[in-house]
Amino acid sequence: MQHNSLAEHVTSALAGATVYPIAHAAHGPATVEPLPSHAYTIALSREEGVPAHSLAQNLAEVLGWKVYDHELIELIAREMGVDIRLLERLDERNVAWLEEALNSFMEVPAVSEGGFIANLRKTIAKLGRAGNCIIVGRGAAHILPVETTLRVRLIASHRDRVQAVAKSRGLTQDAAAKHIETTERERERFIRTYFYVDPRNPMNYDLVLNLSHLSLAAGTQLLVGALQAYQASAQPLVVP
Repeated sequence: MQHNSLAEHVTSALAGATVYPIAHAAHGPATVEPLPSHAYTIALSREEGVPAHSLAQNLAEVLGWKVYDHELIELIAREMGVDIRLLERLDERNVAWLEEALNSFMEVPAVSEGGFIANLRKTIAKLGRAGNCIIVGRGAAHILPVETTLRVRLIASHRDRVQAVAKSRGLTQDAAAKHIETTERERERFIRTYFYVDPRNPMNYDLVLNLSHLSLAAGTQLLVGALQAYQASAQPLVVP
């Protein structure tokens, strides 16, 4: 990146960031040295209602990397040659066998959950081999190799997440809370079913960030520093 300093680039990138209700604290811009270009990936697992996409976009601006959030589903749809709407109903959800059976009678061909998962794994693995990208959700933290993946869990208080969802979706507080409950249940079942881990267990991640206590700027700075440390470690510490 052609800038006078990375700190100036961080300031510029964060100046245009979308501000969400749960990004409370005011922190200065990150001040870090440029990172070497390696095939590393950041995988963000998140609770519903945290500004994971905004944090990923800010981080991508600083690192010069790409973000794959909904973009990942778009990529899989192109590779499978199907309408993206067919994949969106499967995205991080378990679809009952009855729904799949009913879809088989529709004029538009149904996409099986197994087929989607196979392509999801293949696409995430391919992105991980190329590196220099940030993947939001979709089990990436449980697919990619630990040696080249900074696995991060983003959390926040229930109150802050309800307020954020209510504002972004135009819902009442009760409706927002119900949306969070349903989405979290679907995502947890998705991860447990296909990746055999508990997404809420902090031992499945290298770092857990509470975004009720951190601004987007502070979260970005912490993740850049963590990535630097991870890249500098020839053999990351593994505690049995």
